[in-house]
Amino acid sequence: MAYGAGTIGAQGPQGAQGSQGTAGPQGTSYTLSGKGSVAGVTGSWVSTSETTTSTSFTNLTTVGPTVSTSTGTDAIVILSAITWNTTTPGATNYISFDVIDKNGTTTHSASEANGAFAAVQYSNQAVNLARTVFLTGLTSGSNTFRMKYKTNNGTAGFNTRSITIIPL
Repeated sequence: MAYGAGTIGAQGPQGAQGSQGTAGPQGTSYTLSGKGSVAGVTGSWVSTSETTTSTSFTNLTTVGPTVSTSTGTDAIVILSAITWNTTTPGATNYISFDVIDKNGTTTHSASEANGAFAAVQYSNQAVNLARTVFLTGLTSGSNTFRMKYKTNNGTAGFNTRSITIIPL
């Protein structure tokens, strides 16, 4: 059959619909129950105002907040706190968290990469901190999530501290 130069004809009619493909895997779903809570979500908070001068992540006098919950290998971690610095304008205050597995092993250490920070411009200026982290590489089973704190300078204050865990 030879092909020559010519005009393109009109488009033909649409063909019949093909058969339906196989269904994909069922996704994870979360059901609402009780007072608007989401099944499996666990949180904790500490309202106490406390301070640190530590330049590495540390516990405050009232440790935490801390949440122990059962997870798979992934979870969403939501952190929040109010922070200020009483002595040094321009200081940076940080929040983060550790994860301790069912064997007592720290599988994730507090870090700036998995935390939130604020540069406090004026002495005693209150700043809200919040961060949502998608965390992978957890040990399946019981895990304990514990908030930690630090500053790069001066005396950092923290209150209304909260941590929420959504197991995936």
